[in-house]
Formats: sequence, structure tokens, C-alpha cells
Amino acid sequence: MDEVSLCPPDSCFPFQVFGISQSGPIDAQLAWSIRDAGNVVVDGGTLLFAADGLVEVVDGTCLPPGAYNLQMQWPFPTGQPFQVGVTPSLFEVPPVSVVLPADGLVTMPFTLFAPCIESAQGMADTDASNASIALHGRTLHIMAGDAGGLGQIIIMDAMGRTVHAVQTAGATAVVDMGAAATGTYILRSLGLRQVEPCRFFLH
Repeated sequence: MDEVSLCPPDSCFPFQVFGISQSGPIDAQLAWSIRDAGNVVVDGGTLLFAADGLVEVVDGTCLPPGAYNLQMQWPFPTGQPFQVGVTPSLFEVPPVSVVLPADGLVTMPFTLFAPCIESAQGMADTDASNASIALHGRTLHIMAGDAGGLGQIIIMDAMGRTVHAVQTAGATAVVDMGAAATGTYILRSLGLRQVEPCRFFLH
């Protein structure tokens, strides 16, 4: 396994804002904006739907990891409900979404996590802690290479729900993900010297 950075220090990570018509093609414009934790608008745009086009429209954007609110609003009532939300990789992993009423406004909170690595089967870190994470089948192996322990380990699903929480004073831990659904998971260890949570994909 090649060594890679466990959580790269990039300041901007791409993801997509989308809208899906639940009643077929429509000629409409759907305004969207993203606000940060301080309620400051950090990005925005318009999803353009055409009556003879696709029922799904996507806008790309890029933001630092953090907590945000996606706001969608129709400039005029359409008479049709829409599924709207954000997706980190064009629906390759489950998106975060909500139903936008036919004549209304919706605000959806979401958290953008930095990706750890493209590989689905193994991760390794080369910083001072020499921390490593490896996924063998559905068993997750976590190791802190320095003298410090892992502390509390939290694994969350793509919706931010905790699926595993482990407390250990040791430098290694093994987590059985056998019963977990296929999808993206986020790992946070309070003992590892990493700024952002890390993400891995479970087949």
C-alpha cells in the first residue's frame, strides 16, 4: 500500500448542489445559497430546469470543510415538489437531501468533510503521529504510531449519525463494520493529531 496523507490540508473541497423534479421536466429556475456557521452567505447560484430537458440539474461548488446550511427557494410557485440537496461525488455516495415544497423555502443543514483518500481499501498517514487506518473487508484497523493512545473513536454515517463509538487508551483498535450498510463513513479519533475527520467507503 502506497503511503498517502490521511487528511490532506486542502482548503477547498468540491461537491455538488442538486435539484430533482419529482413530477417530470419543468421550465423553472431554482435559486440556491449556502451559509456558514455564522449565517454568512459563502456561495450561491441558480439551477436552470428546461421543460424539454432532464429532471435533474446539478451545480458544482467548492468550500472548506465545515458546517453549512443549504437554502433553496422558488422565485414563484411551481406546483411541483422537488428533492434538493448536496452530494460529495455526483451520487457515487448517498447524498444529503430534503424535499422542497412546491411553493416554499427550505433550509437544510449539512457538514462537509475532507476526503482522506480515493482508495476504498487502505489508508496510511506520514505525519509525526504515523497514524494509519486500513480497511480489510469489513474490519477497520486503526493504529497510532506514536506513544499516544487513540482515545475516543467515533464513526459516523454520511448523515452524521454515530454508528460506532469506542474508547481505548491503547494505540490500536479494531472495529467490526460487518453489520453496517454500504456507503461512506466518517472517522474521528480524539487521540490522533489530525485537524479534520477522515472519510472511508465501505463496500
